[in-house]
Amino acid sequence: MRLLWGMSTLSPEPALPDIPRRDVGNSSLLEITHLLLEAEKQDRVELKRLRRRLRPLASTTLGELIVDLLMLDTEKHIRILTAIAALNKSG
Repeated sequence: MRLLWGMSTLSPEPALPDIPRRDVGNSSLLEITHLLLEAEKQDRVELKRLRRRLRPLASTTLGELIVDLLMLDTEKHIRILTAIAALNKSG
C-alpha cells in the first residue's frame, strides 16, 4: 500500500500520476478517453463472439482460457477509462 500513496523511497516521482481536472487541454484528454473506451467496448463484443466460436474446441485447446484472460484485461481497461472520464467531468 505504501506505493499506492507515493511513499516509496526508491523513486522521487509519485507512484500514481495526478489526473488534471477541467484544465486547458482536458477536452482532448476526455475525447481520447471516450475514443479508447468505445474501442474497448467493441473489443469486448468481439471477444465474446470469439469465445462462443471456440466452445467446440474447449476440451482440446487453451483458446477459451486465453480469450477469458483477454476479456479480463478489457474489463480492467474499461474500468480505468471510466474512472478517468468521471474524474475529468467532476473536477
